[in-house]
Amino acid sequence: MSQQMQNLNFGAAPPAPPQQDESGYDRALLQREVDEEILLEKEQTIRELRETVEILELKVGKLEQLVRLKDSKIQKLQGQVGQAN
Repeated sequence: MSQQMQNLNFGAAPPAPPQQDESGYDRALLQREVDEEILLEKEQTIRELRETVEILELKVGKLEQLVRLKDSKIQKLQGQVGQAN
């Protein structure tokens, strides 16, 4: 195939040059970088929140255990008071 044939686009429009801001940076590239950074920050926040939820669930379980222990002690003491009367 000749060089001339290879250079033909056959009606296709040439690719648009990247949009650049006033400092000359490629806007699409910058936007992708910003989007990736935002995504990473959100993923980190999600990990931290999941860890917080896990810790809080452990604390709730411990508090529920303490409430059951307290209730059992109250019942035992009420039984002792009832027997003493």
